[in-house]
Formats: sequence, structure tokens, C-alpha cells
Amino acid sequence: MAAGNNNQDEEKIRLSSSRKLANTAISLGFSVVIFVIIGVVLDSLFKTTPLFILLGVFFALASMAYFMYQLVKAP
Repeated sequence: MAAGNNNQDEEKIRLSSSRKLANTAISLGFSVVIFVIIGVVLDSLFKTTPLFILLGVFFALASMAYFMYQLVKAP
């Protein structure tokens, strides 16, 4: 009986970890897409071709670092 409960607890922990990783992956993907799109729009608006795209990539990398820090810091 105890082995059954232990397996259920392990399954819940594994599902929780999988959900956290999936949530982080989706957040990372959206942050990259959003910041790069904003960079492209601003570049076309101000006619400064690589500037805002590069800034968008920089902010996307910074947001990725933040999400990874939160993932590692979480208990």
C-alpha cells in the first residue's frame, strides 16, 4: 500500500516539474518572439535597420536569464 502512494507522489512531482519546464519554455519562446517583433517594428518605423532588432534580442536574452534564474531558484 505504501509503495502505491509513493508512486503516486512521484508521479505528481514529475508532472509538476514537467509543467514548470513547459511553462518556462513557452515563456522563453514568447519573450524572444515579442521582443524581436517589437525590434522589427521599431526599426521599420525609425529606419534604423539592425539597432532595435539587436536591442530586442538583448532584452530577450535578459528575460531568458531571468526565467532561468526563477526556475533554478524555485524550490
